[in-house]
Amino acid sequence: MMNLNRVSQPVLALAVLLALTGCTGVDTVRLTSQQFPPKRSAEEVEVLQQVPACPHVALAELRIEDTSDGYGTMQQKMLDKAAGLGADAVVFAKPEQQIQHQVAYEPAMMGGPFGFGGFGYGGMMYGPYPYGMGYYGGYPAYGGAAVPYDVEVKSLKGLAIRYIPSAGPKC
Repeated sequence: MMNLNRVSQPVLALAVLLALTGCTGVDTVRLTSQQFPPKRSAEEVEVLQQVPACPHVALAELRIEDTSDGYGTMQQKMLDKAAGLGADAVVFAKPEQQIQHQVAYEPAMMGGPFGFGGFGYGGMMYGPYPYGMGYYGGYPAYGGAAVPYDVEVKSLKGLAIRYIPSAGPKC
């Protein structure tokens, strides 16, 4: 018989690691089919505020949106992605922030303290709704409350570039 503690510990450790690292990824749109060797680390990738005058190849457009990370963390994720693409620099656009208005629908408890119709029909034995969250999988037909809330969404865009060695202007 398998020891469940031995199996569940690595699974739990993986779940905690995923929760701590966050789920936000960098959206990447490749702009060239050229491949370059990755950089050893993001520290080798320059941070620029405007496109340089020297010759370069635009590798990819990078974008990240998040509701919890700060701009510094978002920028680091983009630099890590650019390093993996072999970029020499990332030209960052001005950070943006917007408020998204959203609505959550919360079920309303109706009837007595034991749900609809008392103890036997969706009461304490089966929860407030006898067949799940309302009829046909939605919230109950007898009521619910729309709860508006706002979410702050931060976004950051950048252009990953690779310098081209040439006799032209140097960076």
